[in-house]
Amino acid sequence: MHCLEVLSVNGTTRSEEIREAVARHLAGENDVFHDLYCLPDDYGADMIRFCLAASDAEARALLLDVLWNRREPAAIPLLERMIEDENEDVWQAALDGLVTYGSIRSAEIIEEYTARLKREKPGSGKIDWMIEAFEQLRERLANDG
Repeated sequence: MHCLEVLSVNGTTRSEEIREAVARHLAGENDVFHDLYCLPDDYGADMIRFCLAASDAEARALLLDVLWNRREPAAIPLLERMIEDENEDVWQAALDGLVTYGSIRSAEIIEEYTARLKREKPGSGKIDWMIEAFEQLRERLANDG
């Protein structure tokens, strides 16, 4: 993804820029993902904080997608937390991010959460998603040697 322009509003804080972009997304504006993706690298921590504080599931899902697409290293603990979200768009965004990172830690997170789901919510529809993601990730890790 190429970033020719960076979303920047003179005189606003990072949190305000993120909040404004999320509000535009929630209002139906297109290309907000790209605007957030193209923010400077040091905005990642602010996006993580905003995601943790967001009560709106659509906002959380958007920010998760942006963060894992940016390959924010600090996002893995957030993805681990958000995989437990009750909203399907949010936990699927977190799961997509973990699979995309493709790390051993990602596989451990998915495996541990799947085991807990099987114990605590054996009928959860999330279990099949988690198993499939874990298998994909395990196969990729095995092939990467």
